[in-house]
Parts: sequence; C-alpha cells; structure tokens
Amino acid sequence: MQEQKLNPMLKTALELGPIVLFFVAYLRLKDQVFNFGGIDYDGFIVVTAGFIPVFLLSIAVLWWLTGTLSKMQVVTAVVIIVFGGLSVWFTDPRFFKMKPPIFYLIFFAILMFGMIRGRSYLQYVMEGLMPLTNQGRMILT
Repeated sequence: MQEQKLNPMLKTALELGPIVLFFVAYLRLKDQVFNFGGIDYDGFIVVTAGFIPVFLLSIAVLWWLTGTLSKMQVVTAVVIIVFGGLSVWFTDPRFFKMKPPIFYLIFFAILMFGMIRGRSYLQYVMEGLMPLTNQGRMILT
C-alpha cells in the first residue's frame, strides 16, 4: 500500500488528541474512586484504561488514512499497551508512570547501538521528521 499524504492538522490531532483527552480526563477524575466488579479503581487507573483504546483507535485511523505507521508509533503503542495494561491489571499507576523512562531507554539503546556501529539510526527512528544529511544526523545523535 502506498503512503498517502495527510492534512498536517488532522495528523497532529490524531497524534496529540488522545494525550490531550487523557490529561483532561485525569484532571476531572483524579480524585474519584470507581468500583467495577467489587474492585476499587482510582481515577488515574480508569483514565489509563480509557486511554489505551482511544490511543489505539487514533493509530488505526492514522494507518487507515495514510497506509503506514512510523516505527516510533508502533513502539509507543506497544509500550502503552504493556505498561497501561499492567497498571490496570494490578491497579497500580507506577507501571504506567514507568512508560516514559522505558520509552526513552529504548530510544537511547537504538541510538547508542547505531553510534557503536558508526551509523546514526536517527533517520529510522524519526522517519523523515527532520531532513538532515548523514553528518547532521551523527552530530544530532
């Protein structure tokens, strides 16, 4: 399937919309406790449980409209599913809060592996977001 161009505003809305919805929902529900099936869930866990399908829906719409997903979008989706799912399953927000450092560790490991090999994998990670030469990518890495 050939990649199709997408209106930049729509793409930004699909990428940032779930995150904005997460924070708005969190601000409204953070101090509440919900009971489902006899188990109490605080607002953060409920918002996290809602964020996962909303994020996946936005990624699916991006894929449907463009025919492609970036490697970073796929890695982000996997990390959100795993750590968000663990947070909901164990009713412990620490798992979801570990997502950013783990995501950055993955990013760091990919870039360092490339540096050890004398190459910059920034072009694979960023996928055309920054048009740089190989030398420019090495300097930025």
